[in-house]
Amino acid sequence: MSEEQQAEEKGLSAENGGESDSGPGSDFSHDIEIQFGNAPQEVLDKLRPVCTLADQIYNQVLGLIKEMKAAEAVLQKFHSPDSGVTSEDVEKAKIDFHDSKKSYMELGNQINDGMRQAHTTARTYPEDLLVQTVYKTYLAKLLASLETRNPIQNFVELIAVGSFDLERRSVSLSGDEDSQSAEQFEKRELEHAEHQIVMLECRYQKRQLANRLRQGESAKKIVARLVHLAHRDPEDVNTYIWMASLLSDQLKSERNQNERIHVRDEVLDNCKKAFSAIDDYMNLQGIQSLNDRDRMRAEYVKTITTIRRPLLASS
Repeated sequence: MSEEQQAEEKGLSAENGGESDSGPGSDFSHDIEIQFGNAPQEVLDKLRPVCTLADQIYNQVLGLIKEMKAAEAVLQKFHSPDSGVTSEDVEKAKIDFHDSKKSYMELGNQINDGMRQAHTTARTYPEDLLVQTVYKTYLAKLLASLETRNPIQNFVELIAVGSFDLERRSVSLSGDEDSQSAEQFEKRELEHAEHQIVMLECRYQKRQLANRLRQGESAKKIVARLVHLAHRDPEDVNTYIWMASLLSDQLKSERNQNERIHVRDEVLDNCKKAFSAIDDYMNLQGIQSLNDRDRMRAEYVKTITTIRRPLLASS
């Protein structure tokens, strides 16, 4: 297991098969006594230093990720003809990458360590909009800090760049609004925060599932878990594509004819869901440029069609 994977395994757990989670990891959810209403000030005071440290670390981690990617780019160029990269450049890039990665792992573990308190507080006070917003921001910073292999999703990055705000403020109302309007506003904001938290938690758990697949966990177990995550977060097109791909690989080795038919239908069903989710996914990422949307849509359609076409041709 790589150092990055070990760090993720220390954080949010995704080992409940297809069962429901009450949070990013079942190991965080034991013995939590739910309190109704807002968290008292002393609880926020305990959360403040954890968030302050995470804010500082997050900005450092982003810089280290850029340094690692820059070093990797030098190493990749070295194998290209006429790259102009010397052996001295390569040695420097290796040292830079090693040093940056070491610091990245140390800082990333510190963000992971603070997640337990953020998660526990959020689960203890589910009606507190301030606490849920803080937890959402922490979750996004943690997720974004782990993106060394892939670009950070726009949706995640937009939440992660926000600073933690632990000051409780009353909702400002215009003269003709009343307290009931304020309650309705806070209710809508809380529902919105809860929806975003679910999406962030599911994204993190999918990262862990990818790690476990690389470690040799069976694709059937991964798919069972993905079915549950797709139910919780139906707007992520990537979940359906991943399930379709894993099931398609399973189909190649399946000998039972009835099971082959069942798996084939599941692959096609996930491809259909993936096609339907493309536009919602782009809306979630805030992609408005028609050119960008057309390019992303074409990439997704190509990927889905590559999985789907052989099954249609064999029917």
